[in-house]
Amino acid sequence: APDDTTGFFVDIHSNAALVLWPWGDTSSAAPNQAKLQTLGRRIAFFNGYTPEQSDLLYATDGTTDDTMYGLLGVPAFTLETNGYDFFEDCATFDGNTAPTNIAALRYAARALHAPYQLPSGPDTISVAAGSDLIASGDPLTITAQLDSSRFNQSNGSEPVRTIASAAAYVDDLPWSAGATPVALQATDGSFNSSIEAVNGAVPTTGLASGRHFVYVQGTDVAVNAGTPNAAFVDVAAAGQIATLQGTITAYTSGVPVLATVTVNDPATGEQRTTTSDGATGHYQRTMLAGTVNVHVSAASYLAEDRFSLILNGGQTTTRDFRLLPTCTIFSDDVESGNSLWTAEPP
Repeated sequence: APDDTTGFFVDIHSNAALVLWPWGDTSSAAPNQAKLQTLGRRIAFFNGYTPEQSDLLYATDGTTDDTMYGLLGVPAFTLETNGYDFFEDCATFDGNTAPTNIAALRYAARALHAPYQLPSGPDTISVAAGSDLIASGDPLTITAQLDSSRFNQSNGSEPVRTIASAAAYVDDLPWSAGATPVALQATDGSFNSSIEAVNGAVPTTGLASGRHFVYVQGTDVAVNAGTPNAAFVDVAAAGQIATLQGTITAYTSGVPVLATVTVNDPATGEQRTTTSDGATGHYQRTMLAGTVNVHVSAASYLAEDRFSLILNGGQTTTRDFRLLPTCTIFSDDVESGNSLWTAEPP
């Protein structure tokens, strides 16, 4: 199949902790063997299974992965789950099988555009926007983490290359026609490692009000572009954005409290959070103008709520919160019986 083939097929079942690719009925290498192997070792990084050609488990014929690869040319895999049991208990499934394989499938999804090409390049692990709500025209700070080394190297090895560059794209995937790259910089000053933190400023002038996606993709020294990742940001006119700020302190002592502040607009469903500074108690949160509810919570304190607070666009509203500490008067887990308990009638 050509290197720019799109798509992916996967068959998931128990129970040998393996990531398998064609062929299963012969030890001969599939025509796309090298690319299947690279993708398989990327997938196996997430679930920790051994990556190998399918026939190494035992010879098979008529399997779905051989059939889909043979008919369509798409990379086709069997994920043999974690090896605990064919019918594993729920705790094992919830704690291991589900999260590790969902992570593997999310990686495969990010590689769908070119699964024979993108896994050779650096993986963009995460993307973060400096603000999830920004005024149109203000520069948006973007940070990201890139890593070329995330392969399962337990069965053979893949080359781990130095990252050479990274770029951000607003609303367009990197390979879309007309996509405009915004160069990002290595946070430590130079691209000289297989693992890099990157940052940069993305212009927002001309962006329409609403939600926008910012994609980040890295490229290594062999000019392999890797799997992208993305974050979203909401853009609005400056006059539509309100600011809520204040301090959060303990009611009795006045000391600053590290708390989570959740601001919700029930009319639109908009909900945003922030965290107060543990040293000063100060918090600040931007929202689209409207009537909001504010919920403040912190460990060892009772939560506080403020309902129907009006936030005006282009203005700053200050609301301070003083939290009451929780005080446990009596605690009994009742695991030793009820001999010390009496109930008043009725």
